Amino acid sequence: MKLEKSQHVICCLKNNAILEGTIESWSDDEVVLLSLDTLSRLIIPRPKEDIVFVKVVLESLKQKELPEIKQHISQELGQVLQEEDVNLKDKSIRHLKALVDEQERKIIKEKIKDHQLGQPRVVSYYYPGTNIKQPGK
Repeated sequence: MKLEKSQHVICCLKNNAILEGTIESWSDDEVVLLSLDTLSRLIIPRPKEDIVFVKVVLESLKQKELPEIKQHISQELGQVLQEEDVNLKDKSIRHLKALVDEQERKIIKEKIKDHQLGQPRVVSYYYPGTNIKQPGK
């Protein structure tokens, strides 16, 4: 199979390192992969010696999941921005996070205060090889 530019591949090297990215160039002398976050390049100087096997990913799951996550976040942001409370829009993200943490602490305190134990369970113990029961202590 001929490896082409912009294919998503996973390469396993001799030293058990696993490199994943899209192909920028592939030759006998050098392999250049673009990382998944597209912020860096992976260069393998001696691919014939170093690469043990190459896995060609036909359908990239990570690339599909990312737009879904972005869409979900943008929907949540849109809901927050549509709220009519002017005070929420003016506050900074740090302040909002502090408010969320404070609310979580209050909820946990209430759960601890309101927690009530039910009746303790009574366990019956059996003597091995008999039908004699002894109630739990």
